[in-house]
Amino acid sequence: MRITIRFFISFIYLFFFHNLYCQLDKTDEIKKNAELNFKRNDFEQALLNYEDLLMLYPQDPEYHYRKGLCLFEMNAINRYNEAALSLEYAAAKGDENKAWYYLGKVQLHQQKYDEAIKAFTRFKTIGKRKDTKRLQVDADINLAKSKYQNGTTNQNEVTETTEVKVIEQPDNNLALKVIPASNSNSENDVILKYAMQMQFAADTLTRCAKEKRAYAKSIKNEEEKKNLGREITQLEKEAAKKQKTADSCFSILSNSSEFQVL
Repeated sequence: MRITIRFFISFIYLFFFHNLYCQLDKTDEIKKNAELNFKRNDFEQALLNYEDLLMLYPQDPEYHYRKGLCLFEMNAINRYNEAALSLEYAAAKGDENKAWYYLGKVQLHQQKYDEAIKAFTRFKTIGKRKDTKRLQVDADINLAKSKYQNGTTNQNEVTETTEVKVIEQPDNNLALKVIPASNSNSENDVILKYAMQMQFAADTLTRCAKEKRAYAKSIKNEEEKKNLGREITQLEKEAAKKQKTADSCFSILSNSSEFQVL
């Protein structure tokens, strides 16, 4: 009888540890796939991986951060509330300071401008200097402040007949000429809309250049790598130009700019 009981207990232990080992092995595989898909910018597949991991580890702040970041990168507007919840949790519980930045980006899209300002400011305070500079958080803070102060919503669009011209002055400063249509919003709204367009273009070009630079590391053909390098340089120049215009527009709205309105 004792032998039978011991055998039964041993069997239970073996069964338990076998299942535990299988689960850990499966978890490692999901982690590897998630990391690989994330690095490849396959955010849709990476999101599925991180959601699987969150089913196993629902309190892991790193998985919440990656989930929120995937939703943001996918531009999954219909799931931004979900993204905000994950990023809020990651920011509060985890060590990834950039969670505050991407939380601010999501809140900006949600038109929660006062909350976005707080999130961006928090990131600027505790984030690494190289990260705050690379992500250009000051531009996002200016954008959020401008929209908050002007009470701007997505309904405040610049009409097709509105004309905006950027003129480079002899001293290398910029001048902005705004010719609003008769049915347009105030001049400040026009400037803000134009600034948002330039900021979006700069962000898109910067992200594209970053992705191409990461891809260039895997290229062995020197000629192909050189051609891609020239393309990256051109993208970065265009991004810098549009970023300068956006920053100048935001500075106008905060009344502290070298940028002139003609």
